[in-house]
Amino acid sequence: MASPYNLIDEKLQTELLDLALTLQQTPELAYEEWKTVEIWSEFAKRHDLPLSFGLEGLAPIISLGDVKQAKIRIVITADLDAIQLGENGPIGHFCGHHAQSVHALGLAITIKNKWYFERDLALQIVGCPAEEARPAYDPHFPLPFQPGKSKLLQEGIFDGATMVLSTHLDENCPNPEIRLIDGVNGGVWIRAHVSDANFRLQSVKATDRVAEAIRDCYIKRFGELISTVSTRRFARYIDIWIEIDPHKPNPEHAMIQDLVHVTSICLAARAELIVFYPPLRHSKKLQRYAQSVLRTWDSGVRVRETAFQKGATDLGEISSRVPTLQVLIGGTTGNTHETSFAVGNPLFSYLWPIVFLQKMIERILHEQNESEGGIFL
Repeated sequence: MASPYNLIDEKLQTELLDLALTLQQTPELAYEEWKTVEIWSEFAKRHDLPLSFGLEGLAPIISLGDVKQAKIRIVITADLDAIQLGENGPIGHFCGHHAQSVHALGLAITIKNKWYFERDLALQIVGCPAEEARPAYDPHFPLPFQPGKSKLLQEGIFDGATMVLSTHLDENCPNPEIRLIDGVNGGVWIRAHVSDANFRLQSVKATDRVAEAIRDCYIKRFGELISTVSTRRFARYIDIWIEIDPHKPNPEHAMIQDLVHVTSICLAARAELIVFYPPLRHSKKLQRYAQSVLRTWDSGVRVRETAFQKGATDLGEISSRVPTLQVLIGGTTGNTHETSFAVGNPLFSYLWPIVFLQKMIERILHEQNESEGGIFL
């Protein structure tokens, strides 16, 4: 079987690997991704890609095909922001978001002149700012925090989309493999403002006792909605992460406010919502398409399938409205959100997903042609 990288022109391969390095060396925090947007703009101009913007210029959007009339409109998302490891720590792409831009822009180039757009297909590639909750490392950022995709939803960017596809680098995965997960748990993040004068945490055991006490309060009030509760102590506040059960219905706004109120009572302190990340629930049908692509196209890549994983992403809100799939890509070492995180296999981590996304789109179009009623419509 021919190498999948042969499907990308050698000159373009070099350009995309250089792009990955440039983006990695240009980390920007949530809602400050102006240089990254400029890199997108220069790339789009160089390759004659139609570019527009959402969120007052912070969300670059490449549109291919007739977005308003096409029967199938696929949205590809790429997170733009980096993170800071602590209030005074280093800033970097320690979650690998720079790779998503390489995947998305590379796909735009390899697919723009294909026959697909004569077959009722439209493709929108959306650069999304602020996936990471900035208050995690910036205590002065206004609360509550609204993630970038939530704002893009409000602007109507995802209205009428047939499906949303995305990629994300996996962690501690040095081999050329991908991971298909059921989704990500999501949760409610609350900040309680407590001073050393009225509340002290001197040890890990004390922190555990606080988490246990808060969890007991939550469980008495909200039952099986709560999966786990963890706390993190800072000088003047405590952050409480309430992970929710993704198999249960999403909590309503009133319930989230009740969680904040219960936190305030439990700690005898002022509490406020930082952010709510709904669970990311992947489309089973899109997972099956991904499996089919790998069986028929590149069976040499190992596929791991796992259940819901802990954590949060702003794709969760999208997945509650549009069939969504985010594929985790290997070729990495170290843990995300740590300085040790790195890409060890650039060809696989940066270039392989471009061809995979193209093959996914071909598979979806083939299914559409075989089905009289359409696959998702």
